[in-house]
Amino acid sequence: MLKTPPLQTATATIDTLCGRLQSATLLEDRRGAILGLRSFAKQYPASVASGSLRELITTLRRDGLGEKGSSEPGKPRQSEEGGDVDTIRLVLETLLMLFNPDSSSPEASDEIAFFMADEFSMVCSLLLYCILD
Repeated sequence: MLKTPPLQTATATIDTLCGRLQSATLLEDRRGAILGLRSFAKQYPASVASGSLRELITTLRRDGLGEKGSSEPGKPRQSEEGGDVDTIRLVLETLLMLFNPDSSSPEASDEIAFFMADEFSMVCSLLLYCILD
């Protein structure tokens, strides 16, 4: 007799997606993880931010500064400067949702917004330092 599988909690799913984003080597795998995280970002901003904020920003750098390529069918769209436009858009949308969570969310608070701003500014400062050197 088959048993129904246990329901996975939102926090466990977010942890799984964060792990996938961190370990993904293919662009499509990173994009899939970001899509999943984006779907949880409004309701669970603290969980998504604590597990993936640094990796989201790293993805902006890694996939946003890609090399210029052709726009063949089946290949990711790239901007004129290079980088994957679709992934950049997904990351920025996710970050926007983290900074502006649903007011009815159990995780929404001013403290989370301050945490986000602090982490974001610290990581972005480090990225700018690395890029400019």
